[in-house]
Amino acid sequence: MATRQRNDRSQRDSASSDSGGVAAVDINMLDSVVQKAVAAAVSVLHSEFKNLIDDLSRRISSVEVELNAVREEANEVRKSTNEDSTKIAVDLTKRLEDTEKKLTTFREEAREFSRQANDTEQYSRRKNIRIKGLRMGNDDNCRESVLEFCRTVLHSTISDDDIEIAHHLPRRNLPSGTNQSSRTQDSVVIVRFFSQEARDDIIKRRKVLKGSRQSIMEDLTALNVDTLNRLKNHRSVNRCWSWNGRLFATLIDGKKIMVKPYQPVEDATVLS
Repeated sequence: MATRQRNDRSQRDSASSDSGGVAAVDINMLDSVVQKAVAAAVSVLHSEFKNLIDDLSRRISSVEVELNAVREEANEVRKSTNEDSTKIAVDLTKRLEDTEKKLTTFREEAREFSRQANDTEQYSRRKNIRIKGLRMGNDDNCRESVLEFCRTVLHSTISDDDIEIAHHLPRRNLPSGTNQSSRTQDSVVIVRFFSQEARDDIIKRRKVLKGSRQSIMEDLTALNVDTLNRLKNHRSVNRCWSWNGRLFATLIDGKKIMVKPYQPVEDATVLS
């Protein structure tokens, strides 16, 4: 009897162990499926937004042609001084105002769709960073160079399994004769982590790079980069930065604001 009980217990423990292994595999498979589904959904949304923006752009171009035609017609009529021409001029002025309002509406719709598409694209980059000025090994192995940089310079406990992919971005054209130091400073590596927590940890450690030729930044969309540059050059902005794809600035009067693409600084959301 005792022997049979031990055998039954052993079989149950073995089955439990196998079940745990299957569960772990299932979780990994599920995570992979979810990531692929999210990536596919983001791609579809981005495509739909692009189609909407393209359609609005065509409508805007059509209205701009109409607006120019009305302006030319109005200019011709204004040259006349008879009563009929005066009445026509009034009608044309009304048409001109209506067309300008329509154009303004279409442009704002296009900007809103562009903002939504930008947010979708930025979300897909939430686990990415860009490292500028990273020295590469002779084998040009980006992943290994990033791991060594994170561990020795940033003092991170990052593991090999934290990085999904790392690769060089195409370098901009440099003048002939540029020395190797300048080429290293100009190099940019994009890194994608498996989790946003790992990415955020690396970003929080970048303050140790202050004053060096190396820097770490979020992987921003082109529209967000343009908006951030606009903030940097604005006379009322003291400093600006990004966090999780959102753009912030402190003004010279001490106020902190959050700014969206196309949004004037004066209309930005005041946070403090």
